[in-house]
Amino acid sequence: LSPSLTTVVQPFEQMCEIAWQFLQNRINDPSIPLQQITLKPQLVVRGSS
Repeated sequence: LSPSLTTVVQPFEQMCEIAWQFLQNRINDPSIPLQQITLKPQLVVRGSS
């Protein structure tokens, strides 16, 4: 595409790793409260902005 699109890159690998850790923790101890975190995305500015 021209111009190249500005995009937001999500930290997919980090999301998967943390989700797996949360799941393992809940399996090992179901009484653990639900957890929520916020991960920082990366803005990749290209020609469309």
